[in-house]
Amino acid sequence: MKPSFSSLDESIKKIARYFNVEFINYGRDGNRVIIASGCGIGVGLMDVIIDARYFIDSDRYRNRMIDWEIIAAMLSLSADNEMILAGWFSFDGSDVFDAIERGFKGKLYRYDGGGCSSLSEFIEVLV
Repeated sequence: MKPSFSSLDESIKKIARYFNVEFINYGRDGNRVIIASGCGIGVGLMDVIIDARYFIDSDRYRNRMIDWEIIAAMLSLSADNEMILAGWFSFDGSDVFDAIERGFKGKLYRYDGGGCSSLSEFIEVLV
């Protein structure tokens, strides 16, 4: 039996209710969700990716046990979503992003700072 999530907005509401994880709704037309490790990189991406509708800084939940894989699976239930993950991991690993990547079944873009490409090259792919 398929769960009854009819839209990205409904999935976001259910995530807030069941997991107490709050995404910021920018109120834009668009189907992209940005999950950042670090508010600065996330807000910067929201400034340039104008079809990104929801944003969350996963670091805000660092001291809580969150099942990010299930949250990502819930976000996958809405048609045509895209997920953007971006962070620079200097203190901890990318476990949250790894879990999200396992759970999300839509189109996913991932930037781990310090890798082979720059943030500006990553943004060029997105816009």
